[in-house]
Amino acid sequence: MKKSIFFLAGACLMATVLSCNKDAAVSVSAEDQLTEQIQFRTQWPTMVVDTKTTAVVQDGFSSFNASATTGSSTETAVWTSQAFTKSGDVFRGDKWWPKDNPSYHFYASNVPLTFTEAGNTVAATNETDVVCAYQATPGYRETNTLFFSHIFARLGSVTVAEADGYTISDIDIQITPKTGGTYNLKSGYGKLDGTGWSSLTTGSPVSIASSAPGTQANDLYLVPGEYTLSASWTATKGNYSQSFSSKNLSVNLVAGKINLITAQIKGDATEISFAVNVAAWTDHPINAGVFPVK
Repeated sequence: MKKSIFFLAGACLMATVLSCNKDAAVSVSAEDQLTEQIQFRTQWPTMVVDTKTTAVVQDGFSSFNASATTGSSTETAVWTSQAFTKSGDVFRGDKWWPKDNPSYHFYASNVPLTFTEAGNTVAATNETDVVCAYQATPGYRETNTLFFSHIFARLGSVTVAEADGYTISDIDIQITPKTGGTYNLKSGYGKLDGTGWSSLTTGSPVSIASSAPGTQANDLYLVPGEYTLSASWTATKGNYSQSFSSKNLSVNLVAGKINLITAQIKGDATEISFAVNVAAWTDHPINAGVFPVK
């Protein structure tokens, strides 16, 4: 508020001086160079909300943290993890545009940001639905729109079907979750495959499909990327029955999506068969001897 009052007073003074002497030089202070407050609007992807980890939604989003940097391959911090709070239809954080275009880069997240020369990062765990935004070339002295995206992948339902006439039982499919790590907003921007993540934390294996064939509901927040599913089951067909364990299958989980997995399970039975060789009809001589005459 003080900045706005001072700016108005400076403007009035400038107008007075110019009216007296149009050729007079006017000295403008550094404070007067702060011409407009930096403000943002936000835009979100669609996300279903019915989770163990509470999903972030636009209606409940009243503030976020934002950073500004300058530079290209090596960046310099201007301000880091400044709170911006909703005011009407925009977000404000008491930060102002300089008189000349500084070529800012903007970073934003619902969790605290950390500056590095390679881009701002967040420490993310799957206890929070972390959303992030990065704007490489914002409009100078404009209300910029930050496009937020979810950096975790969600693993939803897993559906298992029997294949090739087998009866399947004792199913247990497990995944070893990557539950968090360090995420770089710049290198991960626009990527859905786990790019931008480092220093990952790995949790204990979790069962995502068990017991009988069908669908099991899950809702796990995971670092996106490639995962190995480990499965065990028993397959039966007629008199054949065999148990399998530690059978692996790779899947790729995509960031910002609820990933639904389907799989088929079967056995390794070999059907019993016989080969029959039938000989052609031939004469078989039999000597019965001599009938008695008495």
